[in-house]
Amino acid sequence: MREAFEHEREVWIMYQSVSNAAGPKGANGTVRYALDANAVFDEILLDPRLTVAETTAMGAGLAALRWNGAAPRSSLCEAPDFTIPAT
Repeated sequence: MREAFEHEREVWIMYQSVSNAAGPKGANGTVRYALDANAVFDEILLDPRLTVAETTAMGAGLAALRWNGAAPRSSLCEAPDFTIPAT
């Protein structure tokens, strides 16, 4: 774990597809994992580049998958909102 980001306690699920390999593939090559997101994750933050409509749609999709929390866009890459006073 990178020390500078240790406080974030992130979990990343990574998958590498190997052609013709046996594995838990479903329809259209989708890989499914049994995971209770509400028990594992404290929050879900969406990509800040998403539009408001895309964010709303993804939030509805997560709710349909039984996610109980909110799923806002991350504010990590937003420009600060401030005024520079004239001198």
